[in-house]
Amino acid sequence: TFTATVTKQSGTGTPTGTVQFKDGGTNLGSPQTLNGALQASLATSSLSAAQHSITAVYSGDSTFPTSTSPALTQTVMSNTVNAPSSGASLSGNAWLSASADTPPATGVDFLIAGGPPAYSNKLIGHAGTWPYGWLFVWDTTTVVNGTYSLKSRAFAPGGVSVDSPSIPVTINNLSTAVTVPSNGATVSGAPAFVASASGTALQPVTSVQFLLSGGPPAYSKRVLGGGTSTVYGWFFFWNTATVVNGTYTLQSRAFDAAGDFADSAPITITVAN
Repeated sequence: TFTATVTKQSGTGTPTGTVQFKDGGTNLGSPQTLNGALQASLATSSLSAAQHSITAVYSGDSTFPTSTSPALTQTVMSNTVNAPSSGASLSGNAWLSASADTPPATGVDFLIAGGPPAYSNKLIGHAGTWPYGWLFVWDTTTVVNGTYSLKSRAFAPGGVSVDSPSIPVTINNLSTAVTVPSNGATVSGAPAFVASASGTALQPVTSVQFLLSGGPPAYSKRVLGGGTSTVYGWFFFWNTATVVNGTYTLQSRAFDAAGDFADSAPITITVAN
C-alpha cells in the first residue's frame, strides 16, 4: 500500500483533487481522491519482482498547482520454497531449498510454525547459496514429530525481507522393522521375533509390539505381545500354537515417549505346527 500526503506551501484554503501513483511512467490504478487528512492511498499487488521507481502526482485544483513527489525505490522480491514439496514427510537430515530472485537475495532463512509446540516463525537455519538455489540441511530430530508450516525468508540490500508462502510438512522420525524372522519364513513352536526401532533424543522409543494379520482367521493387526529391549533389538518369543496353521503377515509397531506409533513394513510368515 502506497500513501501520499499533500502539503500546501502557501495560500489559503484546503487542497482538493486526486493523486495518481506511478511506477516509472506507468500509472498504478486510477487516480485516488484526497481524504480529509489530505492523503491518498493505493493498494496494489501488480508489481513484478524487480526494483520500481514509485512517484505520486497531485492533480492540483483551482487554488493549488499540480506537483510530483520525489521517487521512492520499492524493491519487490520473489521467494519460493522449492524443496521439499508441499505435504512432504521428512525425517533425519532433510534438504531444504528456496529461490529468491530480483534483486538477488543477500541471505535466506528457513522458519517453521505450528506443530505440537505451536511454534511461531521459529528459525531453523540459515541457507547457503549454490548454483541450484539457497540450500540448507535440516536435522529434523531437533523438533518433535508432527505437522508444521515451513517457509523461507529472503533478505535484500537495505534490510528488506520477504517471506515465501508457507507449505505443510510432516516430521516423522519414528521407525521400526522386523529383522527376525526373514520374509517368507516358516515358523513353529516358540520362535524368537526381533525388531529394530529408532526414535530421537526428544522422543525415544519406549515399547515395541508385534502384530499379526491374515491367516485363516483373517486377523487385522492382532497384538501378539510386547518385545523386550536388548542390545540386539526388541525380542519377543511367540507361542505359535495359539493360532491355526496358515500364512500370515507380521509387523512390528514402535511407540515413542509422546504416545505416537509407527508400523513396520509387513513380512510374510507361515505357521506350520
